[in-house]
Parts: sequence; structure tokens; C-alpha cells
Amino acid sequence: MLSHHEHSCIRPSIFEGMEIDGFNPTDEFLGNMNCLISPISTTNKKAKGHIDYMEQIERIGMGKTMFWDDAKGNTAIKGDLFGFYHYKDVIEIYEIEEVYSPEHRLPSWSDNVGQTDRNVIALSEKICQIPWDVWIELGGRSRCQGTSWTRSSLSSILDWIQLNTYK
Repeated sequence: MLSHHEHSCIRPSIFEGMEIDGFNPTDEFLGNMNCLISPISTTNKKAKGHIDYMEQIERIGMGKTMFWDDAKGNTAIKGDLFGFYHYKDVIEIYEIEEVYSPEHRLPSWSDNVGQTDRNVIALSEKICQIPWDVWIELGGRSRCQGTSWTRSSLSSILDWIQLNTYK
């Protein structure tokens, strides 16, 4: 289980040049940002997503970049947010640092037959973790089936990230 109180202190590049005090992103800024989330099973250790997630955690431990699949349609862009969604635990938030074509998929992903056409996204260091109860209070989705976008609560999520990464 992940700690509910673990917060990172890095300044995500999505906030560079913005005022920290009284942070209030403009509609234009929000219109250009998205948050992609991908569920990670906390109960089924044999689920492909869980296996791939653990592989990426190992890569980070070796000083390598963390990678993941884009959503269907390949619409993620550099600067978007990405969250690993651990149901009823936490949502780990990262920034998408780069987007690569499907040819850059890791060899270990060859078993993900239905996702071979998806782009590969490179993720930053973890920005923060949002505790489950806070995620729900912010309007975050209570269910996540597959890698998908969350947009309805984006403003609240961005506000929370900003307030909780600059302590």
C-alpha cells in the first residue's frame, strides 16, 4: 500500500511562470491541459497493468525513465498530467515529459495485444499523491476502466496539486 501522506516537493513545469500565491489558472490554460489516468489493480497482482506498473517502479529505481501507454486515440501531449489510479488508496500524479510513437514500446509490453497502436509517454518524477478521499472530494472519478481522460474536475485537481506541492 502507498502512503497517503507522501508528497513530492518538485515544481511541475506546468506551473512555471505562474504565480504561486493566489494561483488561479485561466480558462485558456486549462483548455490546453488534460489529465490522463490509468487504473492499477491493488488486489490482482497478476493483472497486466499491475505487472507493467511494477516494472516501471523498478526502472525508476535503476535511474531510468518511467513509460506508459497513451489513451486510445493517442491525444496526450507534453505537459499534460498523468495519474496512476489506485482504487480507494491514492492517485499518483506525474507530468508527461515526452510522447513517442508506438515503435518505442518496451519489449515487455508485447503481451498487450490490444494496445500496440498506442503512443508511449515518458513521465516525470512523481509530482504528488492525492489521497483517495481528497480525490473524491475534488470531483475525481470514483471508477476508472482503462487509461482515459479526466476533465470535469481538472481545475480542482490543479488547485490541490499547486497547494500541496509548495509547502
